[in-house]
Amino acid sequence: DKGISKVLITTDSNIIDARLHDPLVRSLEKKGIQYKIFDGVQENPSESVVEAATKALKENSCEAVLGLGGGSSIDTAKLSALSAKNPGSLLKYEGADMYEKLPETVIAIPTTAGTGSEVSQSAIITDQLNKRKISIRGKDIAPKIAILDPELLMTVPLRLAASTGMDAFAHAIEAFQSTAATPLSDLCAIKALDLISQNIRPFVYNRENKQAAKAMSMGAMLAGIAFANGRVGLPHAMSLPLTARYNIPHGTACAVLLAKCVKHSWKANPRRFAIIAKVIGEKVHSLSLTERAQKAANAIQQLCHDLDIPENFKEWNIPSSAVIQMSKDVLSSKIHETNCMKVGYEEIAFIYSELI
Repeated sequence: DKGISKVLITTDSNIIDARLHDPLVRSLEKKGIQYKIFDGVQENPSESVVEAATKALKENSCEAVLGLGGGSSIDTAKLSALSAKNPGSLLKYEGADMYEKLPETVIAIPTTAGTGSEVSQSAIITDQLNKRKISIRGKDIAPKIAILDPELLMTVPLRLAASTGMDAFAHAIEAFQSTAATPLSDLCAIKALDLISQNIRPFVYNRENKQAAKAMSMGAMLAGIAFANGRVGLPHAMSLPLTARYNIPHGTACAVLLAKCVKHSWKANPRRFAIIAKVIGEKVHSLSLTERAQKAANAIQQLCHDLDIPENFKEWNIPSSAVIQMSKDVLSSKIHETNCMKVGYEEIAFIYSELI
């Protein structure tokens, strides 16, 4: 309908090796749409990866970018589409609506249930020189089309299924407790929490469970809409330095941080955390508001235990001296500012210190 005759597919070598792109390629060929595959996507895409994808986009005269894979593949699609129209380093576009020209059309096909990048208005790029992950945001960055195919989730390794699922779970919780929450983000967050809490265990334990895969795919998308409109909070803000500096998988970092941050934040809005506890299946009928709110963190801890998520970051051997710079990184990102409980350097440093 958009008159697109040639697309760039951004993906990674694992997707190609698993032949997950075959149905897509057959569909494009059937429609007479030409394509070029860029399979150089890496986890936590850097500026050099995006530059290579942008070069492929321009040299092959592609009119759209199709991200096939996890959040890194879809973010690479978004960023290369933006870079093709806006010159210079992408790092200068950090923040909201800092670019001038509209990006090329982006289409997203996720192969994990987690990042919500297929519907979000942001993309993350790693500043390798300064070991920072930065967020580039704007409503024009969101993919124009998102295609959810639960069958693509069925080859996801167990640990990746667990960490990406917890990323989506964190998106929903953070969006619901956010000071920027809206009626739309609330509706999406609550439904996402319902779907994910009921299906993440059966999906992780058996990725061939089609019903669970479908529910997780929908839950991750709804969580993506929730945080695109209501923003994220402290867990995601604190996860970024851990990923940028110590290469801890993003979903794992968020999962480890989530219960600690909820324990720190629930007093700022106990009613919302009580709702979270009820939606994710905790028995709260006869409890006081305080007791119901506290149940949320307990449920998150149990879920992480059931999914074999690490209790802390000790296996990554992060030196205690790193707490200072990581805490400063969190504050400079400003992503934490929509957390319902306001935090400063001391609170952030304390949480890091407890986990490393």
